[in-house]
Amino acid sequence: MGSGALQVNSTNLEFAPVDLETETLQSQLFRYAQDLQELMEQQRQLQQNYQMVLKSMGREVPDHDLLTSTLMAANEIHLVTDPQGMVRRHSPAVYTALDLPKQPLIGSSITRLQSSAGTNDFAIVLAKLARCVGLGGIEQRRIELGPFATDAPSSQFDLLVMQVASSNGEKEIVWLLQPAVQSSAIAIQSAFINASKGDVGFFVTDPQGTICSVNDALTKMTGFYSADVLGHNPRLLGSGRHENAFFQDFFLALLDAGCWNGQILNRKKNGQIFLTWQSVKMVESADASVTSYIAAVADLSLTESNARLTSPSSYHDPITGLTSRWAMEHYFDQALEQAREDRSTLRTIFLNIDGLGRIGDELGYVVVDQARREVGSRLQTIERLNVRVADYGGANFVLLLQESLTDEQVTELATSLSKLLEAPLHIGPHRPRVRVYMGCASYPFDGLSTGTLLKHADAAMYGAKKFSTQFCFYESDDSRKALSAL
Repeated sequence: MGSGALQVNSTNLEFAPVDLETETLQSQLFRYAQDLQELMEQQRQLQQNYQMVLKSMGREVPDHDLLTSTLMAANEIHLVTDPQGMVRRHSPAVYTALDLPKQPLIGSSITRLQSSAGTNDFAIVLAKLARCVGLGGIEQRRIELGPFATDAPSSQFDLLVMQVASSNGEKEIVWLLQPAVQSSAIAIQSAFINASKGDVGFFVTDPQGTICSVNDALTKMTGFYSADVLGHNPRLLGSGRHENAFFQDFFLALLDAGCWNGQILNRKKNGQIFLTWQSVKMVESADASVTSYIAAVADLSLTESNARLTSPSSYHDPITGLTSRWAMEHYFDQALEQAREDRSTLRTIFLNIDGLGRIGDELGYVVVDQARREVGSRLQTIERLNVRVADYGGANFVLLLQESLTDEQVTELATSLSKLLEAPLHIGPHRPRVRVYMGCASYPFDGLSTGTLLKHADAAMYGAKKFSTQFCFYESDDSRKALSAL
């Protein structure tokens, strides 16, 4: 590895000598710390202000682990112990589900439930949780319990374990059990979340962040059916109202502590933005590998807040000034309806700005918004009656072309866009450069709906990245040329 790189081996981390002066590195770290502290303080103030509004209207201000409390209320078989595993309370169903003799469980160790023939999973989990600095995430295991009577068989159960903070601030451990039926980890977690019949929404993602399961309450809350969200990233629900630093803080906390609780603005299928309280936990298997993430979502929206959030100003992104994501999808649906009536074609280009993350690493993440603002200003210069540009959040933008263009004309437009956006950005004394990747899909050749066309344009953009070119057409199996590149 070259000078200045991070070298990783199986036992420790070793830093190779760096070329930069120590003083320069310290200055960069100090500037980054200042930016991060400022953004965290702004977020804290916004949350406090909203909580004051909630309190003034007599609404409860959540500050708890919504996920654990909801799962515990929904699943009949559960126990709560202290950090040493001594049972403090349990549900009545524990006796019937485990076929236990009517002997008091409270005050005894939960390890007494474990089958003597197998590994004492309870003891292993207790030891692991004792090493957690904070509350940690969720431990998932399949365990064998019993037998509790002569000649009775033992039984297999699926177990979810998580720590919570009690009312006096001490740690408690919640143990959720279900008879073992499902085979995969995701299916097991789906069974647990689907036991909840209240108004708390749940979704489960795989380790890469792809949604694998949702419950009915989330569909009712957001308007997105399971078919709309399965296979997608949770950013599908994103409002576009949070800064990049908010999500960086979110993911760092989730990876470091295994859990996160807080307020997030989300977006319903109809485009309405609403405030939620969200609890997210990382799920680990018995071998300590991450199997998934589970999120619980509660709607905190108020009528007054929604009126403000969905006002005409919400049709545009506050940073770039471009059409917002949900407004663009509304316009896209209208454009498709018109194209069907006219039997005309339309195009969409999915555009990704590669290099914004690097700008944040080098200059501080406050600068990323300045870079996005300049990108937005440049993109506004190409808008006209039949060309609309939208900010899809982060480094992604979408163009809707409501005019009949040949492939050559679209390619010429992509060339102009590349020159426009890849010219050096002007951020104070800095002149960073970015790289642009674009993909194009066409109606009706590449799809008949907004979702399909955007998905195919996104896939074409990733094709451009794969082939290290700036622009690709979507590769259709039916009637279009496979690829066109600059």
